[in-house]
Amino acid sequence: MHIKYSKNAKQNILPGFNLSLGFTIFYLSLIVLIPLSAAFIKTTEMSFNEFWAVVSAPRVVASYQLTFGAS
Repeated sequence: MHIKYSKNAKQNILPGFNLSLGFTIFYLSLIVLIPLSAAFIKTTEMSFNEFWAVVSAPRVVASYQLTFGAS
């Protein structure tokens, strides 16, 4: 008894991989894109001086140092 496999058939190692990858990308982009878009919209409503005051506040600078220092 011989089993013939099609050379053109694509075999996935993990069944449902494309579906789970789609859900993962959707939820990650939702979690990341909503806060980023909200931050972008908020900054477009500010003047440059207000933006600079927020970005250069001591607490924000400390958070930059912590983030980049930890990475």
